[in-house]
Amino acid sequence: MKSFITSILAVVLFSVIACSQTKVPEKVAASFKAKYLTAKDVEWGKESDTEFEAEFKLNGKEMSANFDAGGKWLEAEAKLDKKDLPASVLATLKSQFGDSKIKKAESLEKTGEAIVYEIKLEQEESELEVVLDSNGNVIKKEAKGEEKEQEKSEKNEQEKAGEHGEEAEEHTESAAGISVPGAVAASFKAKYHTVKDVEWGKESDTEFEAEFELNGKEMSANFDAGGKWLETEAKLDKKDLPASVLATLKSQFSDSKIKKAESLEKTGEAIVYEIKLEQGEAGMEVVLDAGGKVVRKETKGEEKEQEEKGEEHEENG
Repeated sequence: MKSFITSILAVVLFSVIACSQTKVPEKVAASFKAKYLTAKDVEWGKESDTEFEAEFKLNGKEMSANFDAGGKWLEAEAKLDKKDLPASVLATLKSQFGDSKIKKAESLEKTGEAIVYEIKLEQEESELEVVLDSNGNVIKKEAKGEEKEQEKSEKNEQEKAGEHGEEAEEHTESAAGISVPGAVAASFKAKYHTVKDVEWGKESDTEFEAEFELNGKEMSANFDAGGKWLETEAKLDKKDLPASVLATLKSQFSDSKIKKAESLEKTGEAIVYEIKLEQGEAGMEVVLDAGGKVVRKETKGEEKEQEEKGEEHEENG
C-alpha cells in the first residue's frame, strides 16, 4: 500500500513539474532576457501555440510579458501600488472618483500602443473598472454593479419620451426622413442628453449616424441598430488639442500648418487625434494618441509622385 501511494505521489509530482516546464523557443528566451535583464523568478506558460507568457518579478513588481514564437514582444502587464501610479492618473481618480477606493491597479503596454492604466475601484456596493492613459484621460469606464440601474434608467427615459409622443415609438422619424430605431434614439439621448438639433443619417442598414453640436463643437456619433454606441468624432480648433499633441506637432512638424483637426473615439479604444497638415504643396495626415505619440502619418502629396515614378520605371523597363 505504501509503495502504491508513493507511486501515485511520484506521478502527481512529475505532472506538476512537466506543466511548469514549458518549452520556450530560443528566440523567445533571448528576447525576454534582452528586455528584462534583471528579472527574477521567471515562470513560462503558453497563451496559445504561437504565444508565450512569462510571469516574473522586476524591481519588486509582479509582471507578465507576452512574446510570439519568433521572439517579438507583444505586451507587458505590471501590478502596481497606488504610489506607482502617475500623478496625472491619481489627480483624475481624486477629482472624478473621489469617493472610491483603489482595489487593484495595473499598467498595460502593447506593441505600437501607448501605456494605459487599468484601475479597479470600490464604490459602496458597486465595483468600477477604469482605464486611463498616462495623461490621466479616462479612456473607458465600466460600473459592474450599476449596469442594471443604467438599463432601468434608459427604460425610464424611453417611457418619459413616450408620454410626450417622442422616442418611445419603435422607430423615430428624423428630419431627413431616416427611420431611427427607438433603442438607437434612447442610447443617443442617454449619452448626449443636452444635445439639440440632431440630424440623423445611415452609414449602412445596421449603422446610424447622428450629427449635432455639443459645447460649441460639431460632432457625429455612430450607433448600431441595437443602440450600441460605436464611435464619436469631433471637429476641434487648435486650442482644443492636448498640450502633448501640440508639442509633438511643434517638434516634428514645425514647418506645417494645421488645416483640420478632429478627435476620434471608438468602443474599446483610446481616443486619437487626426490632424491634416499643409506642407508647401503637399498635404499630410497625422494620427496621434493622447500622449502625443504618432500612431500613423501619410503624406498625400508624395503618393502621386511615387505613382508617377513607378509608372516611369515600368515604361523604362
